[in-house]
Amino acid sequence: MFRMRRTWVFKMVESMRIIDLSKIINPQTAVYPGDAKVHFETEASFDEQGYCLTRMHLSTHTGTHIDAPRHFLKEGCGVTGLALEAFVGPAVLLDLRPLMLQPGREITPQTLEPHRDAFQRGARVIINTGWTEICPPDAADHFTDHPVFTPQAIHWIADRRPLLVGMDLPSPHSQLQRATHEPLLRAGIVLLEGLINLSSLPREFTLIALPLALENLDGSPVRAVAMIPPRLPR
Repeated sequence: MFRMRRTWVFKMVESMRIIDLSKIINPQTAVYPGDAKVHFETEASFDEQGYCLTRMHLSTHTGTHIDAPRHFLKEGCGVTGLALEAFVGPAVLLDLRPLMLQPGREITPQTLEPHRDAFQRGARVIINTGWTEICPPDAADHFTDHPVFTPQAIHWIADRRPLLVGMDLPSPHSQLQRATHEPLLRAGIVLLEGLINLSSLPREFTLIALPLALENLDGSPVRAVAMIPPRLPR
């Protein structure tokens, strides 16, 4: 019985499509203003040592990444203090691309209210604003002119206690509104930022976005993917 059940699960997983939601990390990867640029340094090479070993220099918030509470809360936990269940499981996609046609491109409680049912306690909510399609991650203004959540929208989300909120934005706020993170992190909500390829997703899918086990650190790059059963339309 166990063997039959396990085989069924494996076949189901193998039949799923996998869509990569992660930015490539290389020395040309654009970073948030003020963050360290990505640098790869050769520690060993095939010509000299007979094997390859590379040292990486990069911020914990490089590319597609998660924010741990410690990023903005002095008493907050680091990456390894977060429950792994937050990073794996069913997720729902919100399509906010029409927002890009509005002046100011602010995400307000009124923007989110039609999607209230998605923001249930313990849910994983992924928000697609279309920003990476209009302004690619390597563009100069990708990190400065993106849509932002108003403080009221942040509190609206925090009050509903989803488990994880992901987005195609480099940050939920502008450089002048850094305190916007705090209500979400205090509510125990994991922030997943810098996602790509969100327009390839159906409304419901399985998210996998595990961080590195970086003890006590404030964030981590992730390899985020969506797993989609063949029966679901794109």
